[in-house]
Amino acid sequence: MSNMSATNSERNKKNCYTLHHAAPPCSTLHHNGEMTMTASKYPYQKICVFCQEAFLASKSTTLYCSQKCGSRAYKENKRQEKLLQDKTLVKSQLTAPVVMIQAREVLSVNEVSLLLGVSRWTVQRMIKMNKIRTFSIGTRRLILREELDKLLKSK
Repeated sequence: MSNMSATNSERNKKNCYTLHHAAPPCSTLHHNGEMTMTASKYPYQKICVFCQEAFLASKSTTLYCSQKCGSRAYKENKRQEKLLQDKTLVKSQLTAPVVMIQAREVLSVNEVSLLLGVSRWTVQRMIKMNKIRTFSIGTRRLILREELDKLLKSK
């Protein structure tokens, strides 16, 4: 590292007490100008981010009261990341069929119920009351997308 911030007289001294970086005054022997984060002379009270217990911190960057809390917090963060990824995966898997159904011109009773957000039996009642016109191919009852759009526009 460069020694541009430490002068020859500082290097010859036993300890360096000048503020030449953001950390507290450096007390490292024969400081060569490197930027090092040093511990404070006077520890101060902090609260652990993980266990919420009070502890004495010797650095301003300390977040956890012990290595154990740091490890547990890391593991909990990784768990939360995985849960978030799982939720987005499940959401995409659930919405993918709806997107595919919306693009189709001919729909089954189950697909119409999924798009409308009602039960299959509600769609059957609407068909029976002639609110939705259908056509049959074999034993399957199908509904044109236009009929569904007409139903939604009329409401």
